[in-house]
Amino acid sequence: MMKTKLLLGNPKSNKLYAMLLFGLFLNYGWSQQIIGEFPIMDGGMENQTAGNLVGQGSGDTGTASTTWSISTTGGTIDEMILDTPVDARTGNFSIQAQLNPERDNARVQTPSIVAPNAMAVGTEYTVQFFYKSPTAIADADLKPGIYLNNTSGGKTTSKVDVSAFEANTWIKSYGTVTTGDTYQVSNWAVVRLGGPGDNTEQPMIHFDDFVVYSGAYDDTAPDTPTAGTYDTSGNIGWAAPTGGVDNGGYVVVKYSEMPNDDNDPNQNGIYNVGNTVTNGTGGLFGTVVYI
Repeated sequence: MMKTKLLLGNPKSNKLYAMLLFGLFLNYGWSQQIIGEFPIMDGGMENQTAGNLVGQGSGDTGTASTTWSISTTGGTIDEMILDTPVDARTGNFSIQAQLNPERDNARVQTPSIVAPNAMAVGTEYTVQFFYKSPTAIADADLKPGIYLNNTSGGKTTSKVDVSAFEANTWIKSYGTVTTGDTYQVSNWAVVRLGGPGDNTEQPMIHFDDFVVYSGAYDDTAPDTPTAGTYDTSGNIGWAAPTGGVDNGGYVVVKYSEMPNDDNDPNQNGIYNVGNTVTNGTGGLFGTVVYI
């Protein structure tokens, strides 16, 4: 028997739930779920190309970056986009970067946001992401932030972890900043890696499920749909909420047999159609078939 599972969402909030607890995201064409307000950031990295991150630093002020990048070539070691599901939190793609022991900072940067859809000056934004590391990282050594004109006028803040650190386990983290008053043709969101710069070896850090939204950190659960139906032909139905937080897009995950309660997709996960969901017990594989 095939089980089809439905997820709902809204573009301005951030939380992805399974089954009756539903997340918030944009319907971006037919392929990728993008949560937050800036789809061009490709926060799930699912539209990236595996390989070394492109360097984009101070000499590129005002130049838009079409891919994820690193602030300074040589600032990190083995800075790469990975197309290996085992390394990702959600989907197939993720990013890894390790601060060069000789450097005290480097930035992992999203694709640029360009006018007229760029981030606004003097505005509060929350930068939210997941990371994992073999060793604990001080809040001040992993700083989310926003750069309104690429490299100058940037605003960063020490991360806030939502859960306690566990080695090599995905940790949800965020920071809220208010942008400055400088604006050029493009701007981007970042995670700034910090360290002493005294040749002390730094840990390799992985990143995934990155999102930016206006306002303070938001973990409000949206309203749930009602009147869910499913038949043996694979047809599903539901009644979307008529108010509250949620009223957004849809994600459908199909299994070849009845899934368990813990086989749901990741909260805050960003998926592409065709991605596999392997969470939970039973060794079950679900496939994202519609967004």
